[in-house]
Amino acid sequence: MKELEGFAPVLAAISSEMPYKTPENYFDNLPDNISVEAFLAMISGTTFTISADYFNTFADRVLRKINQQKVSEELQEISPFLAKLSKENVYKIPQHYFNSLQSLEAVKVENKVKSISTRFVSKWISYAAAAVITGVLITGAYMYTNHKGNFDLTNEINKVSDEELQNYLSLSIAHPAAVANEETTSNINAPETLDVKQEMQFVS
Repeated sequence: MKELEGFAPVLAAISSEMPYKTPENYFDNLPDNISVEAFLAMISGTTFTISADYFNTFADRVLRKINQQKVSEELQEISPFLAKLSKENVYKIPQHYFNSLQSLEAVKVENKVKSISTRFVSKWISYAAAAVITGVLITGAYMYTNHKGNFDLTNEINKVSDEELQNYLSLSIAHPAAVANEETTSNINAPETLDVKQEMQFVS
């Protein structure tokens, strides 16, 4: 001490008592205090903003989050395998897919129109064939019916009974004048009868 007074009287005059004091239990809470001070220094320049309707939808978002958590927990209990599946989309579309989509739709529409046209032509041909067959059948039936309706002289003569022939012969012998008159009348009307028969044959 005396040596210090000889070398540095000013330092020797300074009191040897400790001028700094620490609060009681200071070192017990020192780590926590350091962490708080560091956190406050880090966020001192950070400001937060929220949307105008943030608190209006806050309850709904909290409930939705809780429900999702419940679903995840239930899925974990029911099927752990499904719970482990990735939620990422595993499907991918080729590059420039939507650029060529419009042209593909145009091709599909064109093919559809061609298909409809082909079906219409096929259906029309079927109807035409059915109409032709129906016409042939009707024509054949008409000709067959008309042919059957022609006058058959031999058949009509065979229909005359022997009794009617005998009556005609006896009438000719007993009343020759009446028969002659009847024959004259028939000769007069013969051209008309022939004309009628010719017209009937022409129509048939």
